[in-house]
Amino acid sequence: MSYLEYFKFTRQPFSEHASREALWNDTRMEEGLSRLSYLLGNGLVGLITGASGLGKSALVRRFIQE
Repeated sequence: MSYLEYFKFTRQPFSEHASREALWNDTRMEEGLSRLSYLLGNGLVGLITGASGLGKSALVRRFIQE
């Protein structure tokens, strides 16, 4: 029995290609998306930093998907 069957998952929970709906949405995500949009709209370059596991990759993934 696979862990998907064991835990009754309907999809792969640890995929690198998570859908936009699977990524969390809170004020920090919205602020990050706004800042990235500002950079893109004004032809600027930015740097995303933070500790491991804070959601930097998820932020960029969501920005690209939108």
